[in-house]
Parts: sequence; C-alpha cells; structure tokens
Amino acid sequence: MIYEGLALEEKTDYIREVIIKSHDKSMIYAHTRLKMNDLEDAWICLKTLGQQSLANILFKDPQISRRSLLYRVCEPEDVLYKHLKSLGYIEEEIIWMRQSEWERFGKILLLTEVFLPNLFNQR
Repeated sequence: MIYEGLALEEKTDYIREVIIKSHDKSMIYAHTRLKMNDLEDAWICLKTLGQQSLANILFKDPQISRRSLLYRVCEPEDVLYKHLKSLGYIEEEIIWMRQSEWERFGKILLLTEVFLPNLFNQR
C-alpha cells in the first residue's frame, strides 16, 4: 500500500493508493476515492480491507454495482502520470488506465487503475 487516509487536497475525501505486484514487479497502480462520510456509512466495509484486494468487496457484495467504466490513455500532462513518474513506476511510456464508478446504498466510490509497463513487458 502506498497511502491510505485523507486526501491531501480535499480533506473531506478518503483515498487509498496501492500497487498490485506479481513476482515482485509492479503491475497495476490503483487509486480509490470516496467521501469520508461514506466510509463511515455505505462503504464501511472498506475499513476492514487492510491488505486485501478491493475486488474482494466489489465483486462479492450484491449491494454494490458498477455505474460506469472508461478506458483511456494516461497522458504525460495528467497529474496522475506525473505522480507515477515521481514515484519511479514509469519513465516516458504510454500507459493505459481504467476508471470506474461503483455504487453502494446510493454512495459512490471512484476507482482508477493504471496498467504499468511491467504488465506488458513480462518474459
């Protein structure tokens, strides 16, 4: 896990940043964001997640539904691209990302996943 807690720029938001690895190589960067109040209410199930995958909740809880799904290139001028570059996960590569909105009891969770170069460069 990279970070879990209050968003630095928006103190009413909770964020969770993780790197998903395989064979000690970083494969996917995942960023979860929701309102802090929703963490105490509809999304309280996240509080016990710990090191488990978010998928353990998203795909097993019948009260959760995906509202939207979008794939796009993460451009070098994107804040997220610059963030990943500053952490040393990318250099100058073209990277793809997936953004999705999930709903539980009317409250929204935003999930952004970035597919890192190691995911495609396996040998």
